[in-house]
Amino acid sequence: MRTLLLLATLPVLAFSQASTGTITGTIHDATGAVIPAAKVTITNKGTNVSSEWVTGDGGTFLAPTLIPGSYQVTAEKQGFKKSLADG
Repeated sequence: MRTLLLLATLPVLAFSQASTGTITGTIHDATGAVIPAAKVTITNKGTNVSSEWVTGDGGTFLAPTLIPGSYQVTAEKQGFKKSLADG
């Protein structure tokens, strides 16, 4: 089974008035090839509320308007091991 690699970033918000954040990322395999149509699940660790996204043709995803907090991000696709980013 091949491994998915998850690269997710949580940008720092520049304005103190902002009440939401965004998580973006790219899913790729060990060779660096991007993985389209991977399921990405983003879970707020404080509320246990999850949302699901699917990567586009370039292996990227964008989860906007998330409330501030600590998140766990998982990526999965058939034929690959599940990948996890926590914190």
